[in-house]
Amino acid sequence: MKELQDQLEAEQLSQWCIRGKTQVKELKEDVEEKGKQYQDAITDLESVQQDKSNEDPTIVYRLNGILCAQLQLAMAKADSENLARSIERTTDGRRERKDSTGAGDQRVDEPP
Repeated sequence: MKELQDQLEAEQLSQWCIRGKTQVKELKEDVEEKGKQYQDAITDLESVQQDKSNEDPTIVYRLNGILCAQLQLAMAKADSENLARSIERTTDGRRERKDSTGAGDQRVDEPP
């Protein structure tokens, strides 16, 4: 019975790790997409700065919009990276606990 329970726990941990890895992969893809958007925003900003004229007040509004977009992208990227790190830490912690629990069980079951 103990072996079946250990096997079930191992399978559940494996499935949880797979889900965590999938989430990390999706977050990394999201970060890459946000990075591309960020680079596009920088390109737009550089273009606007080149076209900037003191006589045109709409330039200030365009710059403000681009800077806001850059800030939002940077914040989204930071949030995604923090979540990915959190998932990895949790996955590693659970794996270490399972490994240490499994190692302890083996020592108890071994004959003296």
